[in-house]
Amino acid sequence: MTIFDADKNVCWLIGYGPTHAKGEDRDVFNDFERLDGRGELLPTADDYELLETLSTAAQIDALTELGLALYEEARSEPGVEVNRTLGLKDGKEGSMLIVVDLEVFDDGEAEQGWIVFTIPPQTGIGEEQLYDVLGAILPANMDGDSLTMVAKVGDRAINYNELAWTWSCYPDA
Repeated sequence: MTIFDADKNVCWLIGYGPTHAKGEDRDVFNDFERLDGRGELLPTADDYELLETLSTAAQIDALTELGLALYEEARSEPGVEVNRTLGLKDGKEGSMLIVVDLEVFDDGEAEQGWIVFTIPPQTGIGEEQLYDVLGAILPANMDGDSLTMVAKVGDRAINYNELAWTWSCYPDA
């Protein structure tokens, strides 16, 4: 049994049982009604709090916000690597750190950049989600064909838990 919370854009699985036998005592919906009667069926305030902390959506939002700030900083100082660590904690189940390194070179005629994400495996953030982050933070005039995943950033090979891309773009004509 699920419910959809449109305000939070989340679908909650609030109950499951293998037996659906309408009108019989063994029908799982009888159990759902008992839980509902005790106020134990619907998501609690704690459930909503956890949803906002370490959920992948919250991580992606925080990572995008950080990436936008880093991109602007890197653009203001071409050739200088900028990096930040994004710490996410929920106070109950753990915490994680995500590191973003960004470097942009701009000669006024073209821009080339590298971005590296150091992502712990337990985050649930993968390559697909990082493409969404990249789409939100990289320049609108970037040629999508120039966005390339790389194994080296400059002379440095990336580590096992890093994902790295390079891109280039040219000012609008």
